[in-house]
Amino acid sequence: AGLYGNDAAEAMYPFTRTDATGEPLDGSKHNYTLTFPAGQLPPVNSFWSVTMYDGKSQFLIKNPINRYLINSPMLPGMKKNEDGSLTLY
Repeated sequence: AGLYGNDAAEAMYPFTRTDATGEPLDGSKHNYTLTFPAGQLPPVNSFWSVTMYDGKSQFLIKNPINRYLINSPMLPGMKKNEDGSLTLY
């Protein structure tokens, strides 16, 4: 999927354009979180990342801290919730 994307034998690119209630995602109206329950990070053999794109332009979302992805190598620096889950904001 997309420019420089790996093929299906190498990678998987799940995406969503709606929230848990089925409403279209709209970062101008809502703040969103993504929570991985304790012990349930993405089931991969190597690497995972979460990247947020603008649904219309397909470009990365501009943000004040210039962070365009969160990935598995960052895990050691992430603070988990008291129950061991991990929430991305």
